[in-house]
Amino acid sequence: MENIDDIDEPPIFRHLQINDFCIIFTASGVRVGQVIALYSKGGGKNGKHAAVPSVSNVASISYAGVQVFQRMHRQIFRPITTATTAFSTNQFQLIPSTRLLCRLTVGPQMRNNNIELHIDDLRVYDTLDGASKKLEATMKLFAKRGKSKAAQEAEATADSENDD
Repeated sequence: MENIDDIDEPPIFRHLQINDFCIIFTASGVRVGQVIALYSKGGGKNGKHAAVPSVSNVASISYAGVQVFQRMHRQIFRPITTATTAFSTNQFQLIPSTRLLCRLTVGPQMRNNNIELHIDDLRVYDTLDGASKKLEATMKLFAKRGKSKAAQEAEATADSENDD
């Protein structure tokens, strides 16, 4: 397994668009997601959120609606995740742009209801999955960004009380 710092930055060939597959970070860890909606805030202080078909920069979206796929075996991922097994339903989430880690370079192959990742994308997935703790810490920092100093201190106090 490679170190997360060794992953090359892939060149951007096209915009992120609906139906693209991405590696995402959820509360359950690293997963694969298929983009089903993109939301972007319009210009101005009181700009409204609106659905957009594609974006040239992931940071320009507020949220992405994704169908979540969980690893089942090697490069096979299933649409029914641990969180939805009891109901035998697919999992969908609305995630902020900071949780979209990268787009898959090759669209996965459909196998029954499951998807099979290309070996190059699987290598990137394995590297990111191996760095889940670092990613979790990074996501906490993103969540704190923009909060007031008082809110950050209150959250830090709550975290330290939970650690005891």
